[in-house]
Amino acid sequence: MKIFLYTLVLVSLQISVFGQQVWLPKSQMQHDLKYLKKAVAHGHVNPYYFRSEKAIDLYLDSVQTQLPDSLTEFQFWQIVHKALAFYNDAHTRTYADSYLKKYKAKGGTFFPAQVTLQNNQLLIKSASNASPSLAMGDQILAINGQTDQQVIQELRAHATKELTVLDDRSISANFPYYFWLAYGRCNQVQLKVRKANTQQIETFTLKALPYQSPQSNQSRRAPANESFTYERLSDSIGLIKIRDFNRHGRKYYRQKYEEAFAEINQNSQIKYLVLDFRGHNGGDARYGEDLGRYIAVKPFRAASVTQWKVSKAFKKRFAGMYIPGALRWCRPLYVVNKHTRQIWRTKNGAVATVNHKKLKPYKASKRFQGKVFLLTDHQTFSAGSVFAAMFQDHQMGTIVGQPTGSLSSFYADPMMWYRLPNSKIRFQVSASFIVRPNGSQKLETVQPDVLVPEDKDALEVVLERIVGKSKFEQKR
Repeated sequence: MKIFLYTLVLVSLQISVFGQQVWLPKSQMQHDLKYLKKAVAHGHVNPYYFRSEKAIDLYLDSVQTQLPDSLTEFQFWQIVHKALAFYNDAHTRTYADSYLKKYKAKGGTFFPAQVTLQNNQLLIKSASNASPSLAMGDQILAINGQTDQQVIQELRAHATKELTVLDDRSISANFPYYFWLAYGRCNQVQLKVRKANTQQIETFTLKALPYQSPQSNQSRRAPANESFTYERLSDSIGLIKIRDFNRHGRKYYRQKYEEAFAEINQNSQIKYLVLDFRGHNGGDARYGEDLGRYIAVKPFRAASVTQWKVSKAFKKRFAGMYIPGALRWCRPLYVVNKHTRQIWRTKNGAVATVNHKKLKPYKASKRFQGKVFLLTDHQTFSAGSVFAAMFQDHQMGTIVGQPTGSLSSFYADPMMWYRLPNSKIRFQVSASFIVRPNGSQKLETVQPDVLVPEDKDALEVVLERIVGKSKFEQKR
């Protein structure tokens, strides 16, 4: 717990950039942490799947013992964020959005370089013009007096994915943000660096910089930030880009699918369809099932089993999200939906299990009959990863790119929200467990059929394969 103590000392010395601060006494923070554990146990379908209840208790007891007499709300939020991350569930978490917005609005600055966490090493990926002393490949050995291993440990403690490799990818995708999560205000950094070109060790003091969003690993053909777009790349190739399943209602996506596939099927020249799910940030997996009906050739399902943690509050929340308001009074209708049927038949505090039946594809005249490619990357998250597992398990086509950013079977549906009584910090808890169609519950991501290096564009790889195949077919 030395890192924990160091962090408390560090953040306690920060000059506030969050405006007027609310200080929380130790007794209130201890009470909130006890409430946190009870809330997770209440809402989570299996809170101790990765770490035992004893391990959680030991961690939280240690944190409570080492709390100072008081902390600001943000400083305590950092502790809460780490406590939830300790459960090792990507969907059980709290969000920094409001604190980050205030910090940036007050002119807060961030670590002045993008850094890759690879093989337990911190390597410079890119640096701004304001940091000319750093070059790609330089290895950071220490930051502000902490060794690289101490920094890595602290950053990983704030990463919320289920596997260390996923945590490291998240940190690498936005190092300045994770450094702020862990250490708060950053005015300047003192670096100890091993130069890549000379292997000499040098020290630098660099000024922190305003926040810059990292460049995402997207194709140059990727359209503007819209949930759904379709375009023809050539006479024979169509491209559908889907960024999410959550910014709109189900009707929106269904209408987009219908319009796109009507256009595709009217043009008999289109033989190849590329589905670009890179950067897909998740949402409602049912929207992926709706899409699957246009490309599947045999019955399929997005999951084999879903388990739900049932409680009175959960039932109310579930009904509010999935049952039209005018019909919620009519309980006999609840048996129509497979989820509501099992949930309302299950006692509060128990787990409802739903076995998924397979859906039929649309008739041939409505489906796409050609070759389908799915593009994925490390930012293909949650419902995007569910779609990738469905696509792979039912052999709908070829996956090209990098492994997904979520497990193929995982805890999800964070519809249970809680608020800590004293700090008022809100957090979400996973209410379900989704098992991929083939039934595997291994802690693994969806692996692409064609692995593409991160410095290459997966879409370009697909186009090269298509062009090569077309030339081969013409020769025949």
